[in-house]
Amino acid sequence: MKTPLLRAGKYHLFTHLDMSENSEKTPNRGKHAGNESYGAADIKRLKGLKAVRERPGMYIGDTNETGLHHCVYEIVDNSIDEALAGYCKSIKVEIHADGSLSVEDDGRGIPVAMHPEEKVPTLELVLTNLHAGGKFDKGAYQVSGGLNGVGAKCVNALSDSFIAEVSREGEVHQMKFCRGEVTQSIKVIGKTKRTGTKITFHPDPEIFVATQEFKYDTLVRRMRELAFLVPGITVEMKDQRTNRADKFEFKEGIAEYVSFLNANEERLFEKPILISAEVDFTDLANPRVMADGEKPKPGMRRMTLDVALQYNDRYDEMVFSYANLINQPEGGTHLSGFRSALTRVINHYAKSNNLIKDKDAKLNGDDMREGLVAVISVKHPDPKFQSQNKTRLTNPEVEGIVTSAEEGDRALRDGTASFVVVIPPDFERDVVRGHSPQILLAADASDPAAAGGAVAAINGIVTTAISETLSGALTYAASSPPPFSVVVHRQFNPEGQTSTNIVPGLLAIILSMTMVMITAVAIVRETERGTMETLISTPVRPGEVMLGKIFPYVFVGYVQTGVFLAAARILFDVPFLGSPLAFFVGFNLYIIVNLALGFLISTIARSQMQAMQISFFTLLPTILLSGFMFPFDGMPIAVQWIAEVLPLTHFVRLIRGVMLRGASLSALWPDVLALIGFTLVMMTLAILRFRKRLD
Repeated sequence: MKTPLLRAGKYHLFTHLDMSENSEKTPNRGKHAGNESYGAADIKRLKGLKAVRERPGMYIGDTNETGLHHCVYEIVDNSIDEALAGYCKSIKVEIHADGSLSVEDDGRGIPVAMHPEEKVPTLELVLTNLHAGGKFDKGAYQVSGGLNGVGAKCVNALSDSFIAEVSREGEVHQMKFCRGEVTQSIKVIGKTKRTGTKITFHPDPEIFVATQEFKYDTLVRRMRELAFLVPGITVEMKDQRTNRADKFEFKEGIAEYVSFLNANEERLFEKPILISAEVDFTDLANPRVMADGEKPKPGMRRMTLDVALQYNDRYDEMVFSYANLINQPEGGTHLSGFRSALTRVINHYAKSNNLIKDKDAKLNGDDMREGLVAVISVKHPDPKFQSQNKTRLTNPEVEGIVTSAEEGDRALRDGTASFVVVIPPDFERDVVRGHSPQILLAADASDPAAAGGAVAAINGIVTTAISETLSGALTYAASSPPPFSVVVHRQFNPEGQTSTNIVPGLLAIILSMTMVMITAVAIVRETERGTMETLISTPVRPGEVMLGKIFPYVFVGYVQTGVFLAAARILFDVPFLGSPLAFFVGFNLYIIVNLALGFLISTIARSQMQAMQISFFTLLPTILLSGFMFPFDGMPIAVQWIAEVLPLTHFVRLIRGVMLRGASLSALWPDVLALIGFTLVMMTLAILRFRKRLD
């Protein structure tokens, strides 16, 4: 019997299981059923390039017009890789009258010598063996679009005629193939002074049944595109069938590309915005933008990023994203990173310039895309794509590099946040698709002790924080291990050097001890010697006496600070990233506070020994509670409140913010105001106490 399970309109779903005892022993086999016997002999291995001919769609997408032109792109991409390596200046593509097509470059030429391991000519190895090439260990090519060593082999396998001519070492070498098989062994056909490779192929009609005709307009668009993406390279295109020809060379690269795309539109500003950077991401957790002219070190992993954008008065967008000069029509991490960054930066600019108010809704991604024309090009030494067609870039670290977390960086720099978590906009979609999206954690590592424990626990923190996101249909994704990765960017002290954090705080401690102790002891000593009584007998006001006594020690503080900053830079390589003005203001206030405190102690102490003891008694808890020795946020709340009334706490916070994070004076105003308050209070108390003592 057959039991209906679901009936909905014209669609029916039935079970095909008959559980009755009288059911037939032989199952009811459909018309597509295979042989009853299925054994070891039924397992076949496709050798050489037969797998490509058997399943061409796996390698070139399809066998229609798109796949046909993809064969051309695979060959041209090899020439472009030579250009990226710095050895190719000219590429020529020509459609011949017989329907074949040739691609010629002036690069180094494919090696032709006998391969030391495979014992066949290297040219034959490169063109007939899958996953053989020079782009695996990054020796010959630091950046390339070819990843798997299959591109040229696929074209060879799918061509009924494939001719390779290599100009190298003064000779022209030629080798011929048919459907991936060698028909003419490598031989020298002439002499030459140039270098380069020329590939001529004719698509196999057995594979490309629908069409074998190359479309000039389709190919010329790609050739123009490549010329835009590689500034300075010359790309020529010819068609013998129609005598059409084009030549492309663009000095300004993708900026000209955006201008070309916007040529017939009403542009909102004249010249495209161009952003370029070279990023060292040897340490994935701490990528950094390389300085202009900086030479790469051996073993350094680096990528380049170029973005050009311009707006017009239309309502749609036109954005092209490329990885190693290959277009990804489905986008990827470089595109999502760019969109996230663009939305964030424009929102920040609008808010900073009062174009939108706090009560107004933020501009969203759709707002940013109206009229946008942009080209994003990244060159990565190890790009990861979803397939051989390379339609989507999946490198998770690219998104973090392309995305500039402007607001988060400012919060870290100003000290209003210790950690910033950036969740990509396509997080849910990538989790569902199993792409393992990347969550970026930017951490203020200026205090490595405070950052270390939090970074170690961040996976659990993030998992808890996004538990609501991974709910409903995504509950299955909230498993172990988590369906995402967390990349930590340790800012301001990426190497976790303890000295970087300690040295600025040590300056504050030294100033406290010397300014307070020297002032207190020196004035008590003058009192013991009777010098103070002599001053009192003169017609000088108490405030003037106090200022006259402490002013020389201001100069001492300046000398100490100058020597200390020089030693910090030379001996410990501690940076000074912030405003000298902010440092100068805070430094002067702190010196005056300590000198006033020392003067106040001198009015209490009866001897030099007492002055030293009171100074130590005052400074010891200050040092312990200021955040110099222990992370401030890790102390109990009650202790933090006590620490807030200590001048050292605010100066340590200020000096670390200025030197290590580059914080501005406006961001440090709470600490500056606190120091001003302490100065007024200490000066007032010292003068009142001094007057009382005189009386």
